[in-house]
Amino acid sequence: MTHQKSFTSIVHRQVCLSVVLMLLLSVSSHVVIAQQQQQIPKKTSGVVASSDLGEFGDVQIFERSKVILPANLSGTMLDRVHQGFVPGKKSTWMQDRLAEIEQAQKEKEKQAEEEAHIRLLKQFVDELVLITPGKGKFPKSFKMGSEDGEPSEKPVHEVTFTDDFWISKYEVPQNLYEAIMGRNPSRWKGPRNSAEMFDWKTANVFCDQLTIQLRKHRLIRKDQMIRLPTEAEWEYCCRAGTDTAYSFGDQAQKPGEMGKEASLLDPYAWHTGNAAGNDPPVGALKPNPWGLYDMHGYLWEFVADPWHDDYQNAPTDGSVWDTMEENPQRIARGGAWTDRYDRLRSAFRAKITPETISPALGLRCVKARNAKVKKLEN
Repeated sequence: MTHQKSFTSIVHRQVCLSVVLMLLLSVSSHVVIAQQQQQIPKKTSGVVASSDLGEFGDVQIFERSKVILPANLSGTMLDRVHQGFVPGKKSTWMQDRLAEIEQAQKEKEKQAEEEAHIRLLKQFVDELVLITPGKGKFPKSFKMGSEDGEPSEKPVHEVTFTDDFWISKYEVPQNLYEAIMGRNPSRWKGPRNSAEMFDWKTANVFCDQLTIQLRKHRLIRKDQMIRLPTEAEWEYCCRAGTDTAYSFGDQAQKPGEMGKEASLLDPYAWHTGNAAGNDPPVGALKPNPWGLYDMHGYLWEFVADPWHDDYQNAPTDGSVWDTMEENPQRIARGGAWTDRYDRLRSAFRAKITPETISPALGLRCVKARNAKVKKLEN
């Protein structure tokens, strides 16, 4: 009887130990599972930085804390994500998204560039001055040339205009030239400095391309064009209703001034007597009576006409005086910062080759219908 009680007691203790052990194992298992669940990253929403993205064979590796999981990801694929891998292709959803962002940025930059381009075109149009011969302050006719000047300025002849036209208030600035031509060859750089360092043919190409751009954006009519002024148009606008040597008077020097000094000219023109050797922005000095700047000095300006030795038989309607010669010499007007005051007179003419390129040679534009052309010989 005593042995039977002892055996029963032993069995009872073993059963109790087994139950306790099972309870301990169960608790331990739940603790381990909880710890594992805490280590599994939660799904997040956000952008994966490009620095977190790498490649490993044909799969992409992400920093776990920044992984963006697709909604339909499950099963084995989900397990691989928790291990730090996402099966990849050359164009994944993430790469597509980054490509979309990059494309949107490029389109935004392109739109900004186009808007800046149109602003330059509008500025050019806004800076044109309407010339109406025979109306208001603009005389219908003027005397072209000078009896007191060089032989090429004679004979003085009357020119009568029949059509209105517009002329640029300023010489063409470098920012506009670069926007149209895609490059800025000028030596003396500055966005609003006068453009220089191109030949006569390139000046005409600029006018043609500017015409195309203005028509495209409906800033001029289809029957209007941008071109170089005729020589008669240029002198008419330079004189601005005056018949003196300069648009402000006959004299450039005060009594007692010597050499290249010309203090009467200084307020209106950059010339060798006051130029510092680098071009300023256009319009820095005083304009002539019609509000046109730098008609005297700053840069020589191309005109449409070829060179003739004098004005014998010159047209009297302001048209281009053409020639039968092939690739004739050309004309520059107005003088430049490299010249003495006497070469900045309204009537002074300079003969240049079509290939001449100089940091003292630029252009001014006219808006009008096609210029009249007359083929006349001296």
